[in-house]
Amino acid sequence: MAAEQRVRAHVRGQPGRFERFLAVGEEAEAPPSSSSDDSKTDTNDKTKKNGDKKTPPETIDLTEQSILGQVNLNSQGHGSVNLDGVLWDIACDCTDNWKKQFSDIKESETDACKKPTRFEIERLSSEDDDTAGMLSPAELRDFVGTPSELFPYESVDELSMFDTDNMDTTKKGIFGPGGDVAQFILASSVYETIKGKELSPAEADKFLEDYLISTERKVSFHISEKGIQGLANELGISVEQLNLKNRNLESRILGKQCMGNGPCGVLSPRNVGHAELQRMMTNTGDYPGLDISLVQNLTMAIYETVLTPEKTGHDRIEFVQGTSTSEASAIVLVRVSDTCMFEGKTPLLSQGKKEMKGKQISVAFIHYDAVMRRDAELASFFAKKDDSIDEAQFRAQLQRKSQTALNAAALTYSKLMPIYELHIL
Repeated sequence: MAAEQRVRAHVRGQPGRFERFLAVGEEAEAPPSSSSDDSKTDTNDKTKKNGDKKTPPETIDLTEQSILGQVNLNSQGHGSVNLDGVLWDIACDCTDNWKKQFSDIKESETDACKKPTRFEIERLSSEDDDTAGMLSPAELRDFVGTPSELFPYESVDELSMFDTDNMDTTKKGIFGPGGDVAQFILASSVYETIKGKELSPAEADKFLEDYLISTERKVSFHISEKGIQGLANELGISVEQLNLKNRNLESRILGKQCMGNGPCGVLSPRNVGHAELQRMMTNTGDYPGLDISLVQNLTMAIYETVLTPEKTGHDRIEFVQGTSTSEASAIVLVRVSDTCMFEGKTPLLSQGKKEMKGKQISVAFIHYDAVMRRDAELASFFAKKDDSIDEAQFRAQLQRKSQTALNAAALTYSKLMPIYELHIL
């Protein structure tokens, strides 16, 4: 047997992984053949038979699972790996040439999210309803612009997720039903389900504080004019007189002090001023397993954080007041290519009104891929807070909840306006 052979180690199954070469030292006995067991590593039929003796192949494929936890290297890059019960000496190829190859590979991976060249637009809602003439596919295309104008994309992980219901913003950004606030409430609901217990108001508040300070970006929280009007009516004052940061009114605004039967203040669905939280508070089956008391506890915690400058996380919430989605001409579900989705990249879009051919048009966006990406981040957050949480299981449950919430929002919106899917490729 040769004193040293090259073994090519392919790492499969995860994006961004790479090929690696290992130098295998002399071994007195060849590793057993895998030809009789399809579940073992394929040797590409390079093992030569000589009676009962077998010589090792010149190259073998190693999957990530086949070497998981079995490679031991010292600080000089030398060590051993156990393959099918046979111990092999190995040396890590850490030469400058390899480093250059690895750098080139990583550079090519970052270029995988390419500038888009086309749109695919599909109407998801029925065309046989009162919304048929509100916005055509051609008008949607003109509103968004050309595909190349949307590039370069931005990292979802670095962006606040605005509420789709906020139609006043002229900012470009990413949007989802309820924004980051709604996703956090859904994630907290998954945590309750997995742990089999309800979060107390104090526990819910602490999770919110920790989440707000765990990220460098701000969390956008939107309240509509309709909610502000409802709150003013309940307090018996005009909208002009209503100052949400009036400490004298704080107990009544937060729903801690009711003049009649509760809920009141922002804990009442008619006053919460946030379309997604309103749907959650009046949960009629659209959000399976979502506890209304959790929604109320987190709503109070969010408003308390907004209203109290000294509260932890106060400077991490961007409070926005404005009109609601009822002003939009259409709801548009935004998707990107698979490579951009895996990299967490997405285009920034604006929901502000545009004058187009004598017609005022505004579009409410839902960045579907960004919502799923945020769910993965939230799963990681809760897994770090509680080491009994299985992150993958948490993420899967949260994404199912998010899909249900998206469906519920779409059903509500479809009664008011057309719904499209915009695939940017």
